[in-house]
Amino acid sequence: MAEACRSSLGNADETECRALFDEMDLDKDGRVSREEFIDMRNAIRLFLKDAKCQEMLIEVLAGLVAAHWKVGGDDDTSVADKTTQVLTKLSLDEFRKEVAAVLPQRLKERGDEVKREREERKKKLQVEEGKGKFTDLPEAAYGTKDDFHKGLEIIGQPHANTMEQLIKECQDSKDSNDEFEAWNSGKNVTTPKKELDFVMDPFGFKHSDNKDWQEKDPKDWKPKHEFGGKRTPIRLEVFMHALSAKEEAQSALAGAESATRFGEYKFASSLDKNDPRWLHAKEVDMVKVVLCRFIKSQLTGQSLINAFGEADEKKRKAWLSQNVPSVVTSRHNKPPALSLRKADIRADRPDRQPLF
Repeated sequence: MAEACRSSLGNADETECRALFDEMDLDKDGRVSREEFIDMRNAIRLFLKDAKCQEMLIEVLAGLVAAHWKVGGDDDTSVADKTTQVLTKLSLDEFRKEVAAVLPQRLKERGDEVKREREERKKKLQVEEGKGKFTDLPEAAYGTKDDFHKGLEIIGQPHANTMEQLIKECQDSKDSNDEFEAWNSGKNVTTPKKELDFVMDPFGFKHSDNKDWQEKDPKDWKPKHEFGGKRTPIRLEVFMHALSAKEEAQSALAGAESATRFGEYKFASSLDKNDPRWLHAKEVDMVKVVLCRFIKSQLTGQSLINAFGEADEKKRKAWLSQNVPSVVTSRHNKPPALSLRKADIRADRPDRQPLF
């Protein structure tokens, strides 16, 4: 450290240099970090932005400028130029007096707001011992052991038509509009009826005779409700096409026909718009995204390693079968590198077909 000071500052007192470095070591971990300086200033910048200090200073200075504005005059000077002229002529005391009257107070108010927000967040994260995230839900009704053994005699037989009963319970039951709180990507205050709409008809198109929506971009479709939870509503038909493509791919790998076929999603945007399988062109892209996410969810890092390792081993064995004599005599011979080009992978596995 002393050598660094001498090379940069000349003959500098080592004690003073060490004190300077200690001051620069913000988290006192024995090292000076550029990231620490950046993080500190970013946090301050965010604090000032949330405190709306810039907006407040604009209003304060606008009042100050207005007080010094010269009344009258027939010159053609613009308002912006006149404002700048006034600002350049204000004294240090005038700036200090106006800013000091409001800036410290606003910063203190923002500090108190942040403190309250942190305390509230901390309370939400604190879960009482022996309780979980379902603490505030209504308590279930309890029965006796005999009630348990009676089983279906108590709760009744399941409905023969699951879909019909699901819709009835979510839309037409006495509690279908009762609100409850759920968490997905964010807080979501919702109802059973609203959740069913989110899945089956998020934009309310199925019960509308107006077909103008088919001509609009999906980003301009207006959801039937404010669904909450930072969720993006997607029509059920998108998922039906994705499920059909997945089932078709799996059936093809097994050498059988798909038992579930909703349609060829790649051509769904060219179907007649009265066809229930019709998709907007951008919804076709959504199907691809859904399929890619499904594939990603099925593949772990280890499964990828195993898959490529299997292909690599096949190539190695094929190479050895053709070059065994030369292995001993030439240390430069190496098995061909594993190619990740689609054509080469398919050539290795002719029985496999692409998913889409």
